Amino acid sequence: MAIKKWGLLAACGFFLAVTAHLYWEAHERAAFTFPVPWPDETSFLLPALAFADHGSLFTEELNPEREIFWMPPGYMLSTGLVFGVADFSFSRARDLSAICVLLALPLIVCIVARFGLALPMSVLCSLVFLNRYFVAAGNIARMEALLVLMLAAGFFLIFYGRKNWGFSLLALAPLVHPNGVFFLAAAVICDLLSKDVPFHRSMRKKRDLLPFLAVVAAWLFYLAHVLRNWGAFWNDMAFQFTLKQQGSALAAFLEPGALAVLLILFLCGLINRREKLGAGYLLAMALPAWLAGYAGRVSQMFWYGIFDILACLFAAAMALHVLWRLSGRLADLAARRALRLAAFAALFAASLVLLFLRGVVEWPLDYPPAMTFAGMTTAAPAYVTPSELEEVRAFLETQTAPGKTLSVEFFPSADGLFFKEKPLRSMRISSPVFHAGQADLFVVHVSPALPGWWDAQLKEALAKGRIAPERDLFLRNGESLWFAGRREANRPP
Repeated sequence: MAIKKWGLLAACGFFLAVTAHLYWEAHERAAFTFPVPWPDETSFLLPALAFADHGSLFTEELNPEREIFWMPPGYMLSTGLVFGVADFSFSRARDLSAICVLLALPLIVCIVARFGLALPMSVLCSLVFLNRYFVAAGNIARMEALLVLMLAAGFFLIFYGRKNWGFSLLALAPLVHPNGVFFLAAAVICDLLSKDVPFHRSMRKKRDLLPFLAVVAAWLFYLAHVLRNWGAFWNDMAFQFTLKQQGSALAAFLEPGALAVLLILFLCGLINRREKLGAGYLLAMALPAWLAGYAGRVSQMFWYGIFDILACLFAAAMALHVLWRLSGRLADLAARRALRLAAFAALFAASLVLLFLRGVVEWPLDYPPAMTFAGMTTAAPAYVTPSELEEVRAFLETQTAPGKTLSVEFFPSADGLFFKEKPLRSMRISSPVFHAGQADLFVVHVSPALPGWWDAQLKEALAKGRIAPERDLFLRNGESLWFAGRREANRPP
């Protein structure tokens, strides 16, 4: 029996190790083309670096008048802590997201395999985690990857008996991203409806309260900070809520694939409740994941697509668990055991086919394929080369004047992060948020890796910098073009 158990663990570990290797290969291949340097990365990494430098999220590079409050500070603070002890690089910031995804994988496997089926659940999770949304989320300095890790760790701790730590992590999740509220609420409801001792009664020692006290302190500190900057907070949140209402709520709800997932969860939930199969805990993760994906469809925020993928994973896992536990009630006869295995294998294969057609599972052969996401592809030429960056740095040095600080605004704005790795003493990045901004120099980078739908923003950037492409081109590397234009008051005669 012990040999069988260790063999199963070895097989699961093998699948996870292979998945981690393939995922990191895809991560390295994605580089800065999948996605390209994204404006959000500037908004999150510049405050993180400010926190690493002087313990505050305020940075003049975004807004010289105030701090930006359009997202909770959890991601910026945690990233700032990392770069307070490690040297910053743009690629390393993206690597942190990939590490979060890889750490979440074994935790998710342990959750969905809580009642057995460890090997098929390992295979299912491994295939899903190689999805393009997971690759993109692990290759951008945004908070989705960290949030997935916190959710996975929180539910893992809850389901395996450390409720005080698990609920504390979930209570911190909304400080990383507001979507964490969905998961915290679902976990609390699931705990109250379960037959286990509720978490508020399971803490028998004073030390069990320590993680909750830490969470309360974090929230009180954030609320006090918000109240001191209420006008800025209100302005930024109003902008966010307006931005999140771009799509149709009804159309997002009736999207066929998402609606099918919701129906599967509803049917499995009914069967589970009626037959008392014990798989309802998966609903506590699947439904909030579906809601977070729904919020993404309404707001047309494709970064939230990772939650749609998670909802599909949990729906498939729940359907497989329901079938397996129902069929286990058959009489213990060899013929019926064979029938049970055949039924499970058929549903497992059908699930993989449906997930593949839904775009949740990638074609596993010759992985990573040429993945496409929001007009970007891993098959695109390199976004930028190290030699290009050195030439741009040399050009910027020629534009500085002794005793003066040159402010430079980049397009795409996140290109400026390449020059935070070895910052020029006489140069400051300008990436204005809720501020007009008056950069001395505008640098526009036209890369073949940029998605076509950025053309309008490119034209705006050229116009803002008063750039004439024929006159202001200072570097050409194949199809990669760099232009620079000075603000009119600083343009030499």
